[in-house]
This record gives sequence, structure tokens and C-alpha cells, in this order.
Amino acid sequence: MKQIKFDGNLNADLKIPGSKYIANRALPLAAMAEGTSIIRNIPLNNDIMRAIEAYRSLGVKIDLDVNQATVEGNAGNFPQLNTEIDCGESGTLMRFISGVACLAGDNIRITGSPRIQERPVGELVDSLGRLGARIDRENGECPPIVIKSSSLKGGKTEIDGSKSSQFISALLLVAPYASKDVEIEILGKSVSSSYIDLTCEIIDEFGVKIEQNGPKNYLIKSGQSYQARDFTIPTDWSTANFFFAAAALTGGKVSIDKLDLHTSQGESSFIDVLEKMGCKVDKKGGEVTLEGTPRLKGINVDMAAIPDAVPALAAVSVFCQEDVRIRNISHLRYKECDRIKALEEELSKLESNISSSEDELIIRRNGWKKKPVIFDPHNDHRIAMSLALLGLRIPNIKIDNPDCVNKSFPGFWDKLREIGAQVSDV
Repeated sequence: MKQIKFDGNLNADLKIPGSKYIANRALPLAAMAEGTSIIRNIPLNNDIMRAIEAYRSLGVKIDLDVNQATVEGNAGNFPQLNTEIDCGESGTLMRFISGVACLAGDNIRITGSPRIQERPVGELVDSLGRLGARIDRENGECPPIVIKSSSLKGGKTEIDGSKSSQFISALLLVAPYASKDVEIEILGKSVSSSYIDLTCEIIDEFGVKIEQNGPKNYLIKSGQSYQARDFTIPTDWSTANFFFAAAALTGGKVSIDKLDLHTSQGESSFIDVLEKMGCKVDKKGGEVTLEGTPRLKGINVDMAAIPDAVPALAAVSVFCQEDVRIRNISHLRYKECDRIKALEEELSKLESNISSSEDELIIRRNGWKKKPVIFDPHNDHRIAMSLALLGLRIPNIKIDNPDCVNKSFPGFWDKLREIGAQVSDV
């Protein structure tokens, strides 16, 4: 258990690891590329280490040296394998490896933690099946699944966009290696569509072209192959956002360098949300400085495109002098935990006036009490990091199961110390 205390003024210049989102996409692209790629500034967290081991299990040679991975691509020619891949807690890996393994499967069983085995993958399995994959289910709509095909025929497939953008990204990543052209049609409203755009951007950087006919139709021509490249991963917006949130709720200042200000990643717009709440934002080159305000304004905001910033926003919202309504977040119920339910339960321990519906969270103004609390992060890294921020305003906040942050940012507690917080084991 970690205890957080803070009685200083926050004024920090921080270095943040590379983006987990981009690393999760660059690794399979390099694995399927022609030639040897170098991926620089790769974040060494539990999810990425799981991904590296997963692609190694598919016969890809990956050498890791500090924060640099050298990947010998196989041009999509995987050996037929009989193996098991454990995705741990990584839902992204579960979805992406399910597609890639369809080029290698003889009998590849893909599984993960108990929570992963509750997270749906049936839509993706059905969609890959329409492209010619043979996949057996062991658990209905959820993992484990067993891949029994070593190629994709291609053709037209469709997928419901309302469950997870990762399903669509998984299809896009593997589509160039199908025997025929692949057409992907998205049904319904697409959640977190900025992450689909991010996938397309990185695919383009690795030399494959995707034709888009409107926002819900993608065409990937057969015969293309990813090309090896020297690729540097930019600073992770989703991790940076926790420290921008720290500046917002303390009235302090945080500067973070090497952020991509032109990315499609939705999390990059979280600073705009904080600016609407009264914070001051300054962008110079790749450096962003955010300065908090003594009076945080309430906001009514659609967070469908910025889902991973919702826990941090909820932490900031506790201290707003007006109500905060966070909308269009139903997909958060299918993350590492039901994040809407977890935030409501945990913030209520401060006697915050908070309520939820299927797809929104409402935090009423000035509804918190300054009291020591032990928070349960529900084994969710983003819930843990967000609740820890409250310790910068409220003395003697404790976080149970603090190691769950290792999923995305093992250095989180040290980074809190770097900004002046006292973080101790209790």
C-alpha cells in the first residue's frame, strides 16, 4: 500500500516514457515488415513486455536493449505454430495478436488474466472469420480463443464500431497480408475513432496505403508489405495527462517535452479540456506547459474520443466549484475494470456527490471531505494513478495494490516523488 502526502508548490519539468499506444502498433508492424526495424524510446511496462514475448512466440526475433527494440521482420511469412500466448492484462494485445496470429496459426491458443477472459472479443473473431480465418471459441464472446488458420483469404467484412476501436485496428494491421483485397465496413457509431486514425497513420509510416471511402469504410489492397524502418516513439500523452491533471488540481505548473502535437491520438486533447476548466496551456515546439488555477470551472464534456483520460478528469473534477458531467463513456465499462463503477465507488469514499448512468459520470461541485481514505484501484492502473493524484490535495491518501500501475507506467510512484510528493510504503 502506498501513502501520498504533498505540502509543496508544484513546478516541474518532466520526462515521460514513450507511448504505449504507439508501441503496441509499431511492434506488430515491425514483426510483419520486410527487413529489420529499430523501435526507439519503447516504454518498458508490463503490457509492452507481454507484447514483445507474444511476437517472439510467433517466431519473430526481437532484441531489447534498454529502451530500444530491434525487430527482424518476416514479411508476413510466419511459421505454422502450435503454442499458447498469455496476454496477461493487456486487452490491446489480446485484440491485435488475434489478428496477426491468423497468419501463423496451426493451433495457437490465446488467453490472458481472469479479467481478460471477461472482455469481449467475439465481434473480432466473427469479422476475421469472414476474411477466411478459422478460430475456435472456448468461452463464448470472450477469450480464450484458438487460431487454426495460417492465412487470410480477404474479401469484405464488417464490424460493430460501438464496442472497441481495437477490433478495427486489429483488422487493419493484418489486412495487407490477405490473399485478396480487404474491405472493412464499420457498423454503428465508432467509439474512440481517433485510435483508428492513429493506427492508419502508423501503418502509413511503415509503407502500406489504406484507402478510406467515408468514415466507415476502409479498403486495403492485397500485395502490399510493411517496410522496415527506424522508428522513434514519442512521449506518451496518456501518461503525461496524469501530471497535467496534477498541475490542474494543485494550481501548480508542469512542463513535458517531446509530445507529438499533431497526433491523431485523442488523449492529446485532454489539455484542451483542462484549459476549458480554467487552466493555462502553452505549447512550444513539442513542449507543453500547463498551469493550474485556484478556481476550477465545471464542464459538460463528451469524452468518447479521450477515454483513458476520464479517471484523471474525475480526480480533477472533485475540486471544481461547479458540476462536471462526463458523457459518452459507456465503453469504459469494458476496460481493466468497470471504470465508471470504480470511480463512483472510490470517489464516494470522500463523501463526494457523484452519480452515474450507463454512459456518463456526474460529479457535483464542492462535494468532498478532507479525510484519510484507503482507495481500492480495482486492479486498474489508470484508476490507481488517478486516485493517487487526490493525495496532492488531501492528506494521508492511501492506495491499495499500488503495483497495478506497472501495466502501463512502472515509474509512476518515482515520478510522483520527483514532483515533490512524499510517497511511502505503509
